[in-house]
Amino acid sequence: MKAVYPLLFIGLFLPPLTSCKKHKENLLIGEWKLLPQTAADREDTIIFRFESNNVLYRSVDGVWLDTGDYNVKSEFFKYYVEIRNLNKYDDANYYIEKIKKDILILQCYSPFMRKEFVKND
Repeated sequence: MKAVYPLLFIGLFLPPLTSCKKHKENLLIGEWKLLPQTAADREDTIIFRFESNNVLYRSVDGVWLDTGDYNVKSEFFKYYVEIRNLNKYDDANYYIEKIKKDILILQCYSPFMRKEFVKND
């Protein structure tokens, strides 16, 4: 009987965790405008476009420059976006600090980078 309790615990909590990850993936899909991080960035419009097939595009002032891959992963009840093959400056694991319909904040600790986005209409 004691062996049933761990299985029951896993059965109750595993589906909500996977559905939460899928929810975050669905919110991420679309175009996000990167907010300026420095005074020099105010001149450029940078767009990150997350596709449903885990492909990421980056454009600067309307010109698509980079294509990479991304994956949404979870670690200890925190979710992060793993960006690879985009460019040497943006490739990293970014924790999803906040994701809503129109706001996205990604945080990387090594190296320290913070990216704040608004949904691009």
